Amino acid sequence: MISVEQIRLLEERVLGVVSRLNELRNENRTLRESLTEYQDRIADLEGRVQTYTDSQTEIEQGILHALRQLDELEDEVTDVYEEPEVEPEAEDEAEDEAEIEIEDDEESEEGRTGPELDIF
Repeated sequence: MISVEQIRLLEERVLGVVSRLNELRNENRTLRESLTEYQDRIADLEGRVQTYTDSQTEIEQGILHALRQLDELEDEVTDVYEEPEVEPEAEDEAEDEAEIEIEDDEESEEGRTGPELDIF
């Protein structure tokens, strides 16, 4: 037969299990709430990362486009201002002519007397 003592022990065990079950349910609810908050936070951060990535890609494309335009401009300027190659003999002749002009200017200045200027 079952004694009163056995019933009391069984009741204590059942109450202990019910108490533990309630604790676990509360913990489970708290963990689910935290999980939902973390999932929302993760979704927000993923959105920010995607926005950042899109912005970076757009910035990189803009910089590359600007660099291509600068390259094109540089090519155009180089083509316009490209000086023809001068042969070494022609360079010597050009230097000689420049020296002659300088000497002529110096001689014409020596012929002047004093600080007077020839206005007419």
